[in-house]
Amino acid sequence: VKGIGQAAFSVVQNPFIMNNSTDNERIHVFSVNHASTCMASVIGSLLAGVMPAAIAFLIDFSGAADGVEAKTLRISLSVSIIFVVVSLIPVFMIKEKVSENAIPSGKRTFSIKEVVKSKNIFALTFHRLLIGMGAGFTLPFFNVFLTDSFNASNEEISMVTMGSRIVLTIATLM
Repeated sequence: VKGIGQAAFSVVQNPFIMNNSTDNERIHVFSVNHASTCMASVIGSLLAGVMPAAIAFLIDFSGAADGVEAKTLRISLSVSIIFVVVSLIPVFMIKEKVSENAIPSGKRTFSIKEVVKSKNIFALTFHRLLIGMGAGFTLPFFNVFLTDSFNASNEEISMVTMGSRIVLTIATLM
């Protein structure tokens, strides 16, 4: 589900930025957008690891010294859902700008056959599909691997994820 959402977002995001920025602003808007996305993932990783422990400390749900109980994880997930709902507010405030070059809605046609048959589009997207599928099948189990192999806690896994995203952010900004 996350992968489908990210794919849909990435397809819409770039044309939206293109339509809502001038030529002079565009490079800066794309850069700020990517940097803020990276930083949001760093903060999200930090919160994902710290929030269950903080809730366990505040409510005193912690039964084991090295783990966080399911109740704190459920509460953390509920809090994260609130973040998602609040983040939708700006999305509903977006007003679509109609371009002078826009094709009238009755004349727009889209055929998945044409997309699949296009060698250029296939060449540009097939490797991304394979990488995305591979990552989608393996990355969700990264925390299970760290827990089983190294007895890592949620906080430690969060710090590893956050560290990797910080490195990605720095590399992106170089």
